[in-house]
Amino acid sequence: VMGFLGLLFMLLISMVKAGVEDYYRHKADEAVNSKKIKLWQPSGIYEEIKWIDVQPGDVLIVEDDSEFPADCVILDTSSVDKRCRILTAALDGETDLKYKYNITNDIDLKTSNFILEMSVPTPSLSAFSGSIKLEDSSRYNLTLENFVPRGCVLKKTKKVSALVIYTGEDTKIILNSAKPHY
Repeated sequence: VMGFLGLLFMLLISMVKAGVEDYYRHKADEAVNSKKIKLWQPSGIYEEIKWIDVQPGDVLIVEDDSEFPADCVILDTSSVDKRCRILTAALDGETDLKYKYNITNDIDLKTSNFILEMSVPTPSLSAFSGSIKLEDSSRYNLTLENFVPRGCVLKKTKKVSALVIYTGEDTKIILNSAKPHY
């Protein structure tokens, strides 16, 4: 009987511990999903939306010292050299800033109609490819130089326009996160 009560007591403690961890994980998820980001509208105005409402195909305005809420490609940057600087410490622990470049400097992709083709989501931080095909059949290749994973922080650049590629479970940071062990 004492062995059974000891086992029951240990199971109860484990259940309470798991419940508390789930509660704090839920609160942390809620805090992240409630963060705001500017969504560019074709009319030229910006709408503030929650991260949870970000969808593939959205054009976001990410400002200096702000985090990218999804995996994106850079459409335009406010810097003179047409590149932005990002901090990837949340992904790979590196504190050196990395450069990311516009897809093209020739046209404003925000106001263009195009077909987007991209690779399937993978956890590899060094694998991404795709292309944008415009109505006039011109094509621009997408590479890691244009790609910014979720969780990166824009630094030393006033703002960028970024096209959302992957969201939620398809982002590289989520694909690389450890799953709970049960």
